[in-house]
Amino acid sequence: MELYDFYKNILDIKDDNIIKELISVSKIIFVDKGFVVAEEDKIQKNLYFLVYGIFRGFFCDEEGNEFTDSFGFECGQPLMSSLSFGEKSLVNIIAVTDAKIIEIEISDIVDKLNKHQELLVLYNKLLLKSLEMHWKQKEVRYRMNAFDRYKWFLKTYPNLDEHIKDKDIASFLGMSPVTLCRVKKQK
Repeated sequence: MELYDFYKNILDIKDDNIIKELISVSKIIFVDKGFVVAEEDKIQKNLYFLVYGIFRGFFCDEEGNEFTDSFGFECGQPLMSSLSFGEKSLVNIIAVTDAKIIEIEISDIVDKLNKHQELLVLYNKLLLKSLEMHWKQKEVRYRMNAFDRYKWFLKTYPNLDEHIKDKDIASFLGMSPVTLCRVKKQK
């Protein structure tokens, strides 16, 4: 997928001049499994958009235990570690599989956001989508039993269970790996 097609068809940017400006500051990169997009407590220097691959967002407690917070797997999904640019990352984001992503320096994207209303609207739309997904995850974790949480995961994140470690799925769903193992046997 070329940059023009990505911005036009995936992000649905209408203005060709904006697309050309974005293309001039964007690059497509291929990354290996384990590539780090963001590190907790560090400022993210680049904005990344997912073209293909799977990413996992997680944070660590004081003892170093990891808690999975999110998964990125949809083409066009921004891989951001905080709500606004220039803030310290709230989570770590790493590639779970080899991936293709689009990279833009934060300073370039901030410049374009300040210049173009259409991009600001897109930014707000992406933030709202992320917020809605996080609220849905909370609802699922706190209102559903373990079996229904796992069914929701399989429906919402199709085929990710083939690429994600069970311990990370369990953490994401708010259950122990032992509980997840039991739930998978009920399926």
